[in-house]
Amino acid sequence: MADHESISETEDVQRPTPGVDPETNRVSSDYLSCEIPDGWEATYYGENYTPLFQMSPKGSGPRDDVWIDCEMGVDTSPYWENRRDTPESRLAITKSVYFSPHNIGCYSLTPLDYHTVEAHGCKCAIIQVATRNNVGLAFNIIAESPRNATLHATFGSWNNDRLDEARELVDRLAKSICVYESDTPSYVRDLQECLDSQVDPDHLFKVIARYSSVLENIKEETPNIARFVKQAYKADQRIEHERLIAAVEEYAESNKSVEPYLELLADVADAQARYLKEDSANLDKLRQIVAETSRGSIFFPNSLPRDFRKLPQQEWEEVERTLAPSERMRAILSRIGVEWPNSDNADDGSDSDSDAVVPDLPTVMLTLLSDDYVFFQNNEISWSKGHHVIKGLQVNSPKQRDLATIAVENGFDDINDLLNYFIAFMGEVEKDEALVVPKASISKALHPIVRRGDLTGITLANLAASMAAFRVLNDKPNNYTVVYDGTLADGIPHFFDLICRLLWDLRLCMTSLKGVPFQVTFVRCRNLDLCQLLKGNVSRVEGAQNNPVSVTVSEEPAIGLEVATTEEAPVDEEVPSVELQKPDLTQPPRGNVSRVNGTQDNPGTVNVTEAPTVDPGEHAAQGAASTSTAKKAPSISEKRAGLEKVLDRLLTAATKYCEANEALWQYEEDERTLEEMPAKKKRLERKIRSIQRKQQSISDELTENASRKHDLQEERKQLLSRADMLEEKAHELEEERGGLGFFSILRKSQIDSALKTIASRQDEIRTCTEQIDEELKSLARTRRKLLKDIKEPEGKIAREQAKLEELLQEEKETKDRLENAEKSHGTLSTERSTAKGQRTKALKRYNDLISGQLFTSAEKKSDEYCEMKELMASALTKLKEQGITPVSKATFPTLKA
Repeated sequence: MADHESISETEDVQRPTPGVDPETNRVSSDYLSCEIPDGWEATYYGENYTPLFQMSPKGSGPRDDVWIDCEMGVDTSPYWENRRDTPESRLAITKSVYFSPHNIGCYSLTPLDYHTVEAHGCKCAIIQVATRNNVGLAFNIIAESPRNATLHATFGSWNNDRLDEARELVDRLAKSICVYESDTPSYVRDLQECLDSQVDPDHLFKVIARYSSVLENIKEETPNIARFVKQAYKADQRIEHERLIAAVEEYAESNKSVEPYLELLADVADAQARYLKEDSANLDKLRQIVAETSRGSIFFPNSLPRDFRKLPQQEWEEVERTLAPSERMRAILSRIGVEWPNSDNADDGSDSDSDAVVPDLPTVMLTLLSDDYVFFQNNEISWSKGHHVIKGLQVNSPKQRDLATIAVENGFDDINDLLNYFIAFMGEVEKDEALVVPKASISKALHPIVRRGDLTGITLANLAASMAAFRVLNDKPNNYTVVYDGTLADGIPHFFDLICRLLWDLRLCMTSLKGVPFQVTFVRCRNLDLCQLLKGNVSRVEGAQNNPVSVTVSEEPAIGLEVATTEEAPVDEEVPSVELQKPDLTQPPRGNVSRVNGTQDNPGTVNVTEAPTVDPGEHAAQGAASTSTAKKAPSISEKRAGLEKVLDRLLTAATKYCEANEALWQYEEDERTLEEMPAKKKRLERKIRSIQRKQQSISDELTENASRKHDLQEERKQLLSRADMLEEKAHELEEERGGLGFFSILRKSQIDSALKTIASRQDEIRTCTEQIDEELKSLARTRRKLLKDIKEPEGKIAREQAKLEELLQEEKETKDRLENAEKSHGTLSTERSTAKGQRTKALKRYNDLISGQLFTSAEKKSDEYCEMKELMASALTKLKEQGITPVSKATFPTLKA
């Protein structure tokens, strides 16, 4: 059994007294100590200070700007506390802080060099960082430990010519660090306890599940670090190939760091397997869990990001050599039954192919919604004129780091790049009219998750975000498994067709998947969380499909939705129409074919320089006998009447459709307006409160100004009263002095001293009075300004109050309109669909008429033909307003909606 000292290694070192020890030439805190470099001196400040201690060269001054200090870098947030469990995970996080700009806690310092050294009781990461304006040198020494101590070394006056000297000093200092506190994570200790005695299988599996988090923490940071190394780190010093290999070395280092953990896991599996010989079910489960945990913690060549796996063969072979496992790793994998993939069988077509490891982008985009990486607020998907538009997108903050990993692993630059592609994919599926399902056709219980308006491409995909109502998995190339809640299939017509069409549209966005056949397997489930969002029970709607289980899609899936019509347009028998029927040429004609009047002989070759004319009247006399069986060609008057009727029918149907569409749009616009009203009211109310607070602040200042003025005036009165008393006292003393005899020298001296004191106090009172007068003048100026300023908020409040009243009135009117339209809202979608169907039929009838309409030269010269042209021109103007346009510039063109 292997020795696991690398996981919980500690040193039995007596903790020193904090301070500077001249005998050992070390400076210590309660937690760590380090050597004082030769020629340097140290100052210890105390455990409650930052920094704990500081070192600098003897005799140096502020201008030298050379010093080293120590501080504790403990982050108390739960996110980091749960991950600072092992030396390896702490080092991985330390490195990612510098090497992954999007990570939480990211510094704005740019790493220039990174390496680790062994110290006493810990490893130390040494990072040289860039300095402002590239002046001087700076290093951070981070001792991996539960408290994550950091030493900052700054050489402000040193240039690059002293870089080697600085690095040597920092390395020596890092190696001298001794940490007096170490800790082994509880779940590592729990697993170690499983080495010596039998453990209940359920408890063992829980311990292994907790233990696997250690490996996940170590592995999780590596892709971001490798990406930074490959794209940015030392980009000006290394060629692209060197940076590529350096990035692969990061993956290899991650594999090496998990070796002791996998070895402990293998030892525990071997120890417990002896007790489970008779329990084959739990033994197999143990082996499976250990194998899966191990595979999930290792970077295999075929699990690297796509940009690595697209390298030329020669470079890929070098990547494989760099990532090749050590002998220790191979021995561990052999014990737990995991095989390292060899380059020889990398293309054997097995499921271990790299394409099977990384999901395709359609799956990635839908997973962002179903796994709650991103989501839309209520107002971030707007409904306008028959389609949805994305107005905003939210990222789930707790999953931001995982989202960054997904972006990197799928070849995107960063999260923003991934989200831009996501919005582009959603925009493409929204364009597909085949994905539009009228809301009236969907079960009302599902309306809360369908959002406003009909179901379209965006809201169909967004169903995945509704408590994962459906989830798409990509087990292997061109194979999807759709796990869906049964209420979707019951409440949405042709749900399975829609999902297949959605996947088809998403695959059209990728050149490599466009038009490639794929298979979809549907798995029904019951999502209890989804029930909380629904409005009642979901009834099975018309058009609901049964689960097809598995579907192979090799062409654009057709949606079986039919236009629901409640009113059929009457058939006009008088309107000529042309119906083309493909003859069955495999059957011989019935009877003998006789030559009829007007039959022509084959002319051989004909040069056509103008529109050929057909004159059926030329043979009218010869064909008089057959009029009972041949239908007479319509006259120009009949053609005009037919065109007029079909155009009138088309214009009526188009107008009805536009009116129904406008009514539905207005109703939904009122719904949207009403939904936005509370937010608008809150904004106005906040603005009014803000202005009122400003007004109150000015009012408080006026009150304070008046109070201060009153206090100063009272103080001034008191000073003037004291001045009057002193004046009277001085007058009395002068009168007394004037009445003294020649020999009253002592009393005169006393009176003179008293008069001097009174004069001094009078001067003080005069100075104070002058100061009070100046302050009163200042208060008067301030008061005038405040009285002027307080009028501005009053006007603003009046204007905002008026806006609020207008908004409330608009809200009332909108509610009234919605209440009045509520009765007909249920049929609005149906009415629009009906009108659309009538418009489609009328449009087809018109196009059929035009395609079979021919005019003779004589007819083209007639007045009725001119009237038909004017009628057509007038109708085109009106039809364009209804969204129907000509396909060509012909006089009687075919039309499209």
